[in-house]
Amino acid sequence: MPLPEKRDHRIALADAVALTREHRAKRSAEPKAHFFFREAFDALLAQKGVAGIRIYRGHTKDGTPNLVMVAVDQEGNDLTGEVMEQCLPCPPICPPDSPLQK
Repeated sequence: MPLPEKRDHRIALADAVALTREHRAKRSAEPKAHFFFREAFDALLAQKGVAGIRIYRGHTKDGTPNLVMVAVDQEGNDLTGEVMEQCLPCPPICPPDSPLQK
């Protein structure tokens, strides 16, 4: 299935704060965020024919929430030549003063 028309993914900080606050209220046992080093995105985006990145939600064998990232082509297909995981959860990898976690 081809990808939909491109959109601007930016939102106002106040809207982002509201989204993250709502998530924490409903799923307080899950991580607040996940961190990937830039190299993970660079490797995905360097593949031929990449139109974007898809992020799958997953869980490790012990039940810990995690994310899996793959590149996506213009037709909406996953490009699985490079698959990224091993994100670092928040907590403990959290910025102390971010409005997105308060």
